Amino acid sequence: LVEGFDGYICPGFMTDRGADLSLARAQGKKVFVFNCDSPDENFRDAVFQPDTYDAGVTAAKEMAKAVHNDGKIIILCGDEKILVNKIRRDSFLKQASQQKGMDIVETVFIEDNEDDTYNKAVEAINRHPELNGIFITTGTPLAAARAIEDSGRSISLVVFDHSQEIFRYIRKGIIPAALGQDPFGLGHDPIIYMYNCIVTGEPLPTDNMKLR
Repeated sequence: LVEGFDGYICPGFMTDRGADLSLARAQGKKVFVFNCDSPDENFRDAVFQPDTYDAGVTAAKEMAKAVHNDGKIIILCGDEKILVNKIRRDSFLKQASQQKGMDIVETVFIEDNEDDTYNKAVEAINRHPELNGIFITTGTPLAAARAIEDSGRSISLVVFDHSQEIFRYIRKGIIPAALGQDPFGLGHDPIIYMYNCIVTGEPLPTDNMKLR
């Protein structure tokens, strides 16, 4: 702020940046978040994010296919103060309720770290001997996959994001579906919108733009 700038952009999950964003807006700067929305819409001018609701719906449809529309499912849900976790869970639940034979037996809240995810996944697997599937909303799918692998049971895991390790678990048959987004567009498009808004004065089409 001392040296001067026109726009501030950061991922919406950086909840500790709220004071910075508020200060920037108070001084007339354009503030944009991407990847997911900030906890408080007053922190930003616009958000650029995937269609999080549709992502949860798609995950439920993929889970239904994986368990052949007949299964007991648990949800591993990350911190609900991060809206992407809450929206993914809620839309998954709504879609699952429309799939015949899908039984959501428990929602387990997890911290966004490997150890907590692994330990709680193991405990949930042990609590539900007839478990068929696990859906995880947050960024520690490998810990959940490892818990399934260590259990020796046939449980389908639906996750988000792509990596070589996730592909390995797809080949093993543990992960039937890994939902991705356009990461290049997620970084690229907000910069174009920001440039047009600040430099050319072109208005944003909406303050909540969905990416591919």
